[in-house]
Amino acid sequence: MKNFAALLAAATALALAGRAAPIDPQATAETRALCANLGAVARDHILVGHHHTTARGAGWRWQAGRSDVRALVDDFPAVHGWDFSLLVAEPERRADAARDIVAAFERGAVITLSWHAANPVSGGGYNDHTPAVASILPGGPQHEKFVAMLDDLADFLATLRDKSGRPVPVIFRPWHEHTGATMWWGQPYCTKDEFVALWRFTVQHLRDTRGLHQLLWAYSPNRRASPETYFERYPGDAWVDVFGYDFYSKSDLARAAPCLRLAVAEAAKRGKLAALTETGPQAGWRQNGKPDYFTGELLPLLRDEPALRGLAYVLFWQNASTEQHWIPLPGEPGAEDFKKFHADPFTLFERDLPPLYRSGGAAPAPQS
Repeated sequence: MKNFAALLAAATALALAGRAAPIDPQATAETRALCANLGAVARDHILVGHHHTTARGAGWRWQAGRSDVRALVDDFPAVHGWDFSLLVAEPERRADAARDIVAAFERGAVITLSWHAANPVSGGGYNDHTPAVASILPGGPQHEKFVAMLDDLADFLATLRDKSGRPVPVIFRPWHEHTGATMWWGQPYCTKDEFVALWRFTVQHLRDTRGLHQLLWAYSPNRRASPETYFERYPGDAWVDVFGYDFYSKSDLARAAPCLRLAVAEAAKRGKLAALTETGPQAGWRQNGKPDYFTGELLPLLRDEPALRGLAYVLFWQNASTEQHWIPLPGEPGAEDFKKFHADPFTLFERDLPPLYRSGGAAPAPQS
């Protein structure tokens, strides 16, 4: 565990001044604490996350307690990313996912959830571009079908409770990468007003109709966005908690900096959080990974540029197979570099975390 003694006073002061607050006035105590504490920790550290870290890895699936990150550095990531589409495709695994999510929460980790939702009109995948958004909004011919999809999600979220019955806070990142052309909710396939209406209805239904008050809402354009277009389809400050950005790179990671600077600056002004919500080598580690990617490219960008000190977390994509993964495997070029990345005082993994779900928890007790 890293030594926080030198940062104790600074973290306490930061936690008490200008803390981020959820958009939900009825947010649970743990959700409010998480929001404030992530904002406080972000000045001096960044939480490191991995998508589906306990659900799948290079050559394995659904093995309780297993993670390719843990295999490499003997520690879980601080942020555990999930996607609800995995549990739509494999409903028999919902209990396993709930078990892993609750266990991570009880260890103090942060949970994020994205959703590569199927196209509600065609029944195709997230990349089926059949026009859909206008049809699923209130009054549209497919609205009830969309509501049923949201209810399925809500039912799962409602099962995420610890042994004391507390709902697990989740950073929910719906309709992500909307500035691109991959998803059916992407920029070419709906108007600005339709996208904003889709976002706001999603918030209203899950928060107000279904009574889920453990969610923080993350907005995440992709690399097609620029500082000039980042907020082009923004739903408004009353509807977003986290300013995210999804950016995969070949040799151009520095191009992420302008949008990340904007996200950090605007988050500070508006009482929000900022995060690098998806990143890693384009198409996977074996395709475009570099031996010094973590400490030679990513860490200097996040740690050494003052305008980027304020990102709460960074999330690497999943290890889908031995051929396509975003965390290097033992023995691969980059594995030793990831160990150095893990050891750096700036990066936080699960065992490094202060009590994020406790009010004032951003200032942990000194560690020897």
